[in-house]
Amino acid sequence: MNYRVILAYLDKLSADEPPSREEMLTRSTDDLYALADFLYKGWLVATDHDVKALILKLIVGIEPDEVSWFVRAKFLNPTEPAVKEVLLKCCARYPHIFRDYKDEFKLSDTDVNRVLSMAFRTPVEDFSHTYSSRLKQLQYLRSLAKKGGGRVVSIPQFKSFFSGREFLTVEDIDKLIEKDSKHNKANTYAFDHGSWGSWQNSFGYPQLVIQVKSLPSRIQAEINSKDYIRAFIDKAQKMSKAFHQPHPCLFGWARIHVVGDTWIIDEIQSDIPFIYKLMLKDKKGLSTLITQHLPEIGEFIKTNFGDIRNVIVSAVRERAHKAGIDKIEHSNIELKASGVGAEEMLKAREEPYPESERSHALHVWAPGKGLVRKTKGEVVLGEDKPIPEHLMDTYKRDLEKDGFERDEQTQRFKIHSSLDYEY
Repeated sequence: MNYRVILAYLDKLSADEPPSREEMLTRSTDDLYALADFLYKGWLVATDHDVKALILKLIVGIEPDEVSWFVRAKFLNPTEPAVKEVLLKCCARYPHIFRDYKDEFKLSDTDVNRVLSMAFRTPVEDFSHTYSSRLKQLQYLRSLAKKGGGRVVSIPQFKSFFSGREFLTVEDIDKLIEKDSKHNKANTYAFDHGSWGSWQNSFGYPQLVIQVKSLPSRIQAEINSKDYIRAFIDKAQKMSKAFHQPHPCLFGWARIHVVGDTWIIDEIQSDIPFIYKLMLKDKKGLSTLITQHLPEIGEFIKTNFGDIRNVIVSAVRERAHKAGIDKIEHSNIELKASGVGAEEMLKAREEPYPESERSHALHVWAPGKGLVRKTKGEVVLGEDKPIPEHLMDTYKRDLEKDGFERDEQTQRFKIHSSLDYEY
């Protein structure tokens, strides 16, 4: 007996027979994987109108890496408007990872901003921002005008802005800000947007990143003209990429936690002063060009990045204003511990600390008292929420310094930053 013939015959009998087209479409109505199998075997054709409509309907709720299979297999053409629209919706569900698929999905910078706009439900577009001390005063006046129902009455210390007028409206102040921007054009920064993963922040949700894309022409000209500053920037760029995955811009960024019509600034940071501080402590791996010019590099950073925090805060305020967002807060321990943020991280302590640790001090969120300092032996089990040390590694500023409304409950705010560097 020819066993090979029998095996071939059995294989033929056991081979899948294509169901009818109607049956395949019915089976695929709620089963993406069945549809993918029929497409892969060539039993259904992706370009058929009803098949394509079914694919687009089913992929909306899945991750970009699963969607990319349909693009790679050429079952979807990402340049078609209808397909592009669905791909953007897929990406918006996972804003912290979609950039990995930017090339594969043929996304433009405009597409990227549309994804972020959908993900965070707030208008997102790249922008330029011109910073000045005069702008900071105008933003403060605008904040007062918004609180005052759309206008602010003449204030003696700001009389130069009023020019004899009794009051200024928000629209009046916007025109003064635009005029100031044109007057200080040499101090214009370019900003773009990114996102930050939910597992990388204490709120547990993806966050919008507003980051410095390029520096003012006067700063860039100094970088271009001095070889040791160029060498420092190149080295800092490599170190910064090693720190951050995904990687915000080297020059500076703000992470924004978007909650409804409120923006909460969770972090303001720039790697430039931080990396310079590391270089002063450990010169290993640095070129001779950098080590010989560390004092001059320090002066460059102090002059051009000493105020970068205020530049970023100011830019965030302008972007929020353009997006119609009036409520801007700074992240603080009280905010996180009271339940807006890290619910999983900030749980009431249920078990006593080991005897060897009971004398150690820590901060807790105590019912009715807010943030207090206790020893581990004083923690009330089932009520007090210990605050992780990394959330306490922050520094204080008055809300009013940035023109923010003072928080009546906390009176202060705390924000994570690398910018408290002493030169």
